[in-house]
Amino acid sequence: MESWSGAADGSTPLDIAPALNGLTMRVVVKTLFGTALSAEEMAEVGEHMGFILDNLLLEAATQALPAWLPLPHRARYRRALARFDEIVYRIIAQGRQAVAAAQQPENHLLAMLLDTVDEETGEGMTDKQLRDEVATLFLAGYETTSVALAWTFHFLTRQPDVMQKLQAELDDALAGRQPGFADLPKLPYTRMVLQEALRLRPPSAWLPRTALADDTIDGYAIPAGTQIASMTYFYQQHPDFWPDAERFDPERFAPEQSAGRHQFAWIPFGAGPRLCIGRDFALMEGTLALAMITQRYRLAGVAGDEPGQTLSGTLRPQGGVKVRLSSK
Repeated sequence: MESWSGAADGSTPLDIAPALNGLTMRVVVKTLFGTALSAEEMAEVGEHMGFILDNLLLEAATQALPAWLPLPHRARYRRALARFDEIVYRIIAQGRQAVAAAQQPENHLLAMLLDTVDEETGEGMTDKQLRDEVATLFLAGYETTSVALAWTFHFLTRQPDVMQKLQAELDDALAGRQPGFADLPKLPYTRMVLQEALRLRPPSAWLPRTALADDTIDGYAIPAGTQIASMTYFYQQHPDFWPDAERFDPERFAPEQSAGRHQFAWIPFGAGPRLCIGRDFALMEGTLALAMITQRYRLAGVAGDEPGQTLSGTLRPQGGVKVRLSSK
């Protein structure tokens, strides 16, 4: 992990959110595209996807309005999508050229998707299908993870006892070395810390769904075809399933406390057939990033700084998450 610039001596508060955005951007780009994106393109994609996420709700609410209506966000939103598509389609074309030339394929997800063949038809994915898969994975794996980590550090810096227990697990399991995939089973408390942050501040605070058939919920008629916003945020603080629901307590996810809990009481990645495809990747990435950052840095909260909540494409900390950061 690269060192972060800024207040490394802990003397000046630092907003940790942009650093986490940069970290998860590098991870998702490396995973999806390998080395196919330059640093400049990576920054450009991050800027465009940030704008798209900022305006996702507004675009969804206004997409039925006439195309000629001069909505403030619309022109830039479509330019951002077009530029994202341009970059992704170029990388797809490069991948197809490499396959045609029988070159050694790169070790990234897009290369794997290019090799995917339908068992029934024997056909591979079209460029449009590949683009849609990449866009979905990018949206699911970039800002959602960075926002989840930002909220995690917000809660951690306000509960020294939890931070101390987390550090003790890292010291015992890793003995100072950098964690890897094989270490994940040794870091149950680290994962529980992340799970509890995802409960209190789910990046995807609402889940859009379409009713496939007529239904009635609590006396309200829901006709088939109705678009429904299912509010994850409130499910995960329901007092029937989460006693003292507003308190940050990772122990809720210990096996003995999780046993028998309703399967839909914790759904930061959705549930059922529409479960987020990036769930396991996000939990792995978040757990390892949390472990590595906590190993390398001391983080302390800033007195009086309590970020609000801003709902756009994700549930962001309003004004960022201020911490005092110092190297160990």
